[in-house]
Amino acid sequence: KRAVTEVVGTFRKSKKFGFVIPDNKNINEDIFVQKKNFAKATSGDKVVCQIVKYPFKGKSAEGKITEIVSGFEDEVKQEARCLQQKGIANSDFAERKDFRKKTVFTIDGPDSKDFDDAVSIEKTKDGNYLLGVHIADVSHYVKAGASLDKEAFERGNSIYLIDTVIPMLPEELSNGICSLNPGEDRLTLSCVMEIDKFGRVLTHELAESIICSKERLVYDDVSDILESDCKETES
Repeated sequence: KRAVTEVVGTFRKSKKFGFVIPDNKNINEDIFVQKKNFAKATSGDKVVCQIVKYPFKGKSAEGKITEIVSGFEDEVKQEARCLQQKGIANSDFAERKDFRKKTVFTIDGPDSKDFDDAVSIEKTKDGNYLLGVHIADVSHYVKAGASLDKEAFERGNSIYLIDTVIPMLPEELSNGICSLNPGEDRLTLSCVMEIDKFGRVLTHELAESIICSKERLVYDDVSDILESDCKETES
């Protein structure tokens, strides 16, 4: 009897076939899906996939889609794809504070895929600290009354389960243009605070901004560096 009979993952499709990328990190191979077994799933949908054939002699496991966990309507997905394809224009930089030359970084768990906040820190000449907190500017893309806005309102929030995420927004936004990936320009809302050695906030400034994250850090790695000065990490 097989221990795993179905998986939850992200569906990708081409014209003739598709595959499911499992959310469970212990399953390191994609599940092949014939076109007849798509069950109306489209690329980017979070799905439940029943395994109908297990890996054998170098061939991949094969499955069929039995449930679409977090499908978005075509209008919503099209709107998200258009925003992703448009990307960031030079006009989007106007009147935004530019932090791209600052040492900005994200810090999350090892399995995180969407990075919606980043930080920066530097020391001032008088011994205080400038702490920047930079949040993805989703409102720049999701306009009030648009299909994306209505869908996000209905969902309320992203849901994080043990081995899967049901997103509030399509992955073109949540994992794409609104995710603060390292080495990529991203539009953000920033709060920069001057903090003294006692942890008191002396001043703060709020601004629409643009950043380019320098690194994707992991909690455990940073903890090792701070607690044991271990600068060689596996991540």
